[in-house]
Amino acid sequence: MGADGFANITAIWSNINGQRYYIEADMRPNGWADYSKYIGNDLAGAIKAYFEHGGILQHPHAINAQFPRTLLIAHVSRLKAWEILINRYGVWRFATREQIFRRVIGHPISILNSIANRYVQPLVPQSVWRALLNFSRAIKLKLIQLF
Repeated sequence: MGADGFANITAIWSNINGQRYYIEADMRPNGWADYSKYIGNDLAGAIKAYFEHGGILQHPHAINAQFPRTLLIAHVSRLKAWEILINRYGVWRFATREQIFRRVIGHPISILNSIANRYVQPLVPQSVWRALLNFSRAIKLKLIQLF
């Protein structure tokens, strides 16, 4: 496909000879794949073009002048909830509502679930526990729909 874009690259630096050794370049989609559209190199569009009419990416790809040469993009999953709430690094510009919800609301919910699993589950009958799980899932789905 002529892929050119985000990748996870693993390398080590040798203190002995001052050389860098590359171990792996993983081109599988990762958390950064969704952000290529913000730098004028939309991977989703390129993949669609490949499957629709066999179009491949060219190297070097054309630079889209409407996009900046460098761009600070904060990855939602690496920020704390308070950083997302105050829009640190302009994260709202790049994050979807679902990503924000999952990080800001979902994280405290998962902590509460862990506490409940450890301290409440052993104290209640299995049938009651299943009913509580179904209820909590229904509430979580309703909250996601609100956002």
